Amino acid sequence: MYIPSINRVKDQKTWDYLPEEWQRKTKTFIVCPESEAYEHKKRGRNVLVHPTSCTHIGRVRQWIVENAKTKYILMCDDDHAFYTRKDPEKYNLRYAEKSEMGVILGAMEDMLVVEKLHHCGMGARQGNNRFFPKDYVDNIRVNNFHGFNRDTLMKHNVRFDTLPLMEDFHVTLSMLELGYPNKLLTKYCWGQSASNAPGGCSGYRNEYLQNKSANMLHELHPAFVTVVKKKAQWQGMEERTDVRIQWKKAFQSSQNKE
Repeated sequence: MYIPSINRVKDQKTWDYLPEEWQRKTKTFIVCPESEAYEHKKRGRNVLVHPTSCTHIGRVRQWIVENAKTKYILMCDDDHAFYTRKDPEKYNLRYAEKSEMGVILGAMEDMLVVEKLHHCGMGARQGNNRFFPKDYVDNIRVNNFHGFNRDTLMKHNVRFDTLPLMEDFHVTLSMLELGYPNKLLTKYCWGQSASNAPGGCSGYRNEYLQNKSANMLHELHPAFVTVVKKKAQWQGMEERTDVRIQWKKAFQSSQNKE
């Protein structure tokens, strides 16, 4: 498992959630700039240092894909808490216990290793109730927490660094258009404490890059991406350029090809 991180040495929510067997057996790595590596190591974290050319998370994610030593990889943002349902018969959520994380992460691994999927993910807390009582849903948006067969990404040159932002969307759409179905785990989910919190991509994300990325995504996937305006939840932006995406239509298009 790989966790891209910058400017959050003292606040590693995702790492802190992981069970010890994932932290200690070099199964999980914080991927950070060299300037932060020593402090992470001092705190007992496994570290991989990315090149200085990795100036935003898309480039870090691409470096991970190109340099991972295993065929199957999990990749998760660094600021996540994890949740499960309070009751199997209800959609309400509660924080996952650390003792449950092995099962949760194992479910992600099984989608890749056992089911042989090329792309999978875990859903967000926001909107999770819409999927109840399903434990999984197919051919839908995957962002923040991915599972990949890295060989497939490399084979088709599906890249995380094509866009300055919204790289999750580009990669997910590209895989669907190529005919690789995805699967989203919804029995468990992740959540962020705040959108655009300090650290991460908040240091470079702005209105210009948001607008540029939305329009680039439309140009790359015109049949499935519509550029729209939405109320912004990020500091310094009242309105943001965003996208509306037809995920299932993208996958269906690949099935209609002769």
